[in-house]
Amino acid sequence: MVQEVVKPVITSLKTSIPKGEVISPIKSKPVTSFIKTKSINKPNIGLNKGVERIKTINSNLKGRIHQETGIKFQTKEVITGEGKIVSGEFPNFNKVSVQNTTLPKELIKAPTKLDIRNQNKFCTNTLKTKLDKNPEHYLKQFREANDQLIKDGKNYFHNKELNMEQMLEKQKNDISNPTSAEGGNVFGFSWHHHEKMGKMQLVPNGVHDKVRHTGGYDIWSK
Repeated sequence: MVQEVVKPVITSLKTSIPKGEVISPIKSKPVTSFIKTKSINKPNIGLNKGVERIKTINSNLKGRIHQETGIKFQTKEVITGEGKIVSGEFPNFNKVSVQNTTLPKELIKAPTKLDIRNQNKFCTNTLKTKLDKNPEHYLKQFREANDQLIKDGKNYFHNKELNMEQMLEKQKNDISNPTSAEGGNVFGFSWHHHEKMGKMQLVPNGVHDKVRHTGGYDIWSK
């Protein structure tokens, strides 16, 4: 049975900024209209809750393409860490993501830098077996990402310029030993917090850092 729910916008969440992800405060919009929704039955959500509209970075790109990177922004309904359903505009990094993975329940929340590092280490560790099984697939994508890093002048590690082979070697070492990797990340990449709770994507910095966006970290992980 469909029930109509009328719910005004309420004050939204505070922000935190994980390394490698550009985030600005989420702001609530003035109540100018009400959103009618169907009843929703999801874990920790309950029935008959409306969808809160939140302000997200680059919301003006709704349904459009980010010109410099070709990344499209889409309107999504997502679940916050507090179990609310909210709606906003988020970038779709699917076409450039090298690896998608899901955090275990105990790593979902990451209020400290150490927690974020542990998230990154877990995600990087998932690449080990896959790189061993299909090295050419991943190395091809690393090379493409590294080309952009070189063009952007971002091919430096501890103030030392790295060439293509040195970057590839650094990336393979990071995957083999995530504990010693910078922030638990793969060199030249960021573990992007997808808007879907627990989902993480390995996105080249040459794309991720240029697309200002509200990250999933601020929605469900902080």
